[in-house]
Amino acid sequence: MINIESLSFAHGGKPVFDGLNLSLGHKTCITGPSGCGKTTLLRLLAGLLKPRSGAITGVPDRVSMVFQEDRLLPWRTALENIAVVLPTPAEKKAEEWLGLVELDGLGGSYPDSMSGGQKRRVALARALAFGGELPPGGRLLILDEPFKGFDPELTVRMASLILSQDIPIVAALHAPEEMELLGGDLVRLMC
Repeated sequence: MINIESLSFAHGGKPVFDGLNLSLGHKTCITGPSGCGKTTLLRLLAGLLKPRSGAITGVPDRVSMVFQEDRLLPWRTALENIAVVLPTPAEKKAEEWLGLVELDGLGGSYPDSMSGGQKRRVALARALAFGGELPPGGRLLILDEPFKGFDPELTVRMASLILSQDIPIVAALHAPEEMELLGGDLVRLMC
């Protein structure tokens, strides 16, 4: 369990959190209006931002994240973008992950030649592949609007893939149907 105690954080002097206390279980969906701190909280959990005060404890050693932006390496193919997080030799395992996100045959494609939904699935495959040999308790998957650009049927299939990995998840989502698909605890942030 991840515990957030008396967390305070500000962007450019503007407070985002002031004394936030939360406990996050195996699966947690975070929602709230735009600008209320969902992405900031995810980045704090990932260690990408440092709180002004307070503590975050219980975060596993291996954290992977799907950002709001896909963050693919433009000079690498889809296959190489996944393989970069895998132990070598990685090509066969990266191909398996491409198949799991329904992108068979696109391993040689570069991000600039892919649709938004295809790039999103490569980013998801990379996040799921990272630390895949570790036991689930040693990992955390952070998802920031992971289904952006997916149609409803693809969202259902990708949510099922995520849940099949049995990894602790913290996800920032807007759509109630996406929260329902991932399940778990629901945290509503208020501005």
